[in-house]
Amino acid sequence: MIEDYRANMFKVLEYTPTGKEQWAIHNSDARIKLVAGGERGGKSFTGAKEAVLAAPLSELVWIVGPEFDIARTEFEYCLNDFNKQGMVADVSFPKQGPCSFRLKGTKELKGCEIVTKSAKEPQKLGMEAPDFILGCEAAQMEYEAYLRLRGRVAEKRGKMVLSGTFEGS
Repeated sequence: MIEDYRANMFKVLEYTPTGKEQWAIHNSDARIKLVAGGERGGKSFTGAKEAVLAAPLSELVWIVGPEFDIARTEFEYCLNDFNKQGMVADVSFPKQGPCSFRLKGTKELKGCEIVTKSAKEPQKLGMEAPDFILGCEAAQMEYEAYLRLRGRVAEKRGKMVLSGTFEGS
């Protein structure tokens, strides 16, 4: 069932993972995934596709960067993918600070909210339980932020993808 959903979503988006490594990420059932690689290796794009797969079946998705501006790339990838499908209901995209958009809800789909968060102040990563978290440039985040993010997805047994270039971190 999930394989059909993934294949259909990728077909609609005209997305084909570039190699067996990306397929392994998308095909993994792990709740927490680490997407690591070198610069310009497609980590952000792959992580965003994981968020796009999760969002229609979710109520809340966080895209978290060490600072708000670092999460914007993945946010834009997701927004573009959902715009292609005519699924975006509301968008807030200021020049600085948090961004968000909401998907249109249907009988089957919940109308997920996708928001960016900053990990700069880990104590502020609270009060909500997202179904999915995409951590951008995760090696630049403090360990305390990672622990907070793990705690946030735990309540709903949500999934988390952490991406970034980890060499030298």
